[in-house]
Amino acid sequence: MAVSVSWNDQSMIAHWNKRLSKQATLLFILAANVFYILPLLLANAPSAEDDRISSNAQGQWAEHGYPLATLAYRALTFTTGAPELFPLPLLIATALISWAMFKWVRDCFATPTVIDCLVVLPLWYNPFLLQSLSSHYDGPIIALGIALIVFAIVYDSPAMIRKLAIPGLMIACALASSTPSLNVFLGLCCVECMRALIQQRIPGFIGRLLMIRLTQLLCGLCLYATVGAYDLLTMDSHWLAEIIRRLALLHQNVGFLFNTGTTWLAIALLLLALPGYVSHVLSAFRRPNGVARKAVAVLFCLCLPVALLLLIPGTALLANDFAGRAGTLTGFSTLLIALFFLINTHAEKDVQRLVLFTTEPTDHPGNRASDLCVPGDTVHQRQPHASAEYKSGRVTGVR
Repeated sequence: MAVSVSWNDQSMIAHWNKRLSKQATLLFILAANVFYILPLLLANAPSAEDDRISSNAQGQWAEHGYPLATLAYRALTFTTGAPELFPLPLLIATALISWAMFKWVRDCFATPTVIDCLVVLPLWYNPFLLQSLSSHYDGPIIALGIALIVFAIVYDSPAMIRKLAIPGLMIACALASSTPSLNVFLGLCCVECMRALIQQRIPGFIGRLLMIRLTQLLCGLCLYATVGAYDLLTMDSHWLAEIIRRLALLHQNVGFLFNTGTTWLAIALLLLALPGYVSHVLSAFRRPNGVARKAVAVLFCLCLPVALLLLIPGTALLANDFAGRAGTLTGFSTLLIALFFLINTHAEKDVQRLVLFTTEPTDHPGNRASDLCVPGDTVHQRQPHASAEYKSGRVTGVR
């Protein structure tokens, strides 16, 4: 039976699929990010740690390996102390991370739509990041570190030296403000590999891409080692048992997020994203490559979800000082981005095809199936933007 689509339904679909200009994309992301922190701005409730820093007008960030936080507050206040300026630092950090998210969306999609912009919002709409953002002092610094990580991901240069050194410097600065931001970098690298998988890149291409990211990461770690310190868990006979204990504690903390409503929401997201990912895994297996390349591609596809799950705690598992706080679970945002990315590139496309197939054609202009899409908008254009490097099969940038 054919199903007719009303004019209002067509208008709604056209609205969500409308291509946004650069200004509209930036304003949408900025408005969404400000809306998320609006309750924090209205509450204006400092924590006990905020009161201690405010009373002393001095933080101990440098002693804990975060010298960029000290430099940021000195530059903002033009003093050697850290007087409370809330909400100014949080507003500046929100504007900076909005610009970084805008660059990431424009890097992944040629002309993004509203739905495309929703893919990157979990980077800010992370329930485990909210506790950190509520801190008047540490919240803006953590947001600054995440923004620097995103800038490192989207940076590109024709010169190989700059392509490796400048993102490495950004990673070092991000670590000097918040070490959990490293989880975001690794998670976005996984999303980038998933993007290459969706675009059906060969395993060698993904391998070269990973080598570039690994080199950038090593540069960042080496630069951070000159100003910070790595206090890692001791590798002894109790190391594995301690890792398992920490995973159990983090599993309990993550479990607090789920109730009846959020559990069903998580199941729905998995059901929408899983078919798309399985189809890409099968597509990689069916390519006319050798048995060894097929095995490597399938193994990579199977390890990618496991890596995204382990990156939820990420480096917190290896730290000697383990607190198990929600603020260390910044990698949860990249898992949500990966799910939304799969849904956006696969499930949403199937919904469009289903609507177009079941639409009853009539002579009325408002009820034509072609009116479901914006003029010039096709199903193939909804795929992630393939840059010149991806089209040519060469890794000449970091996109």
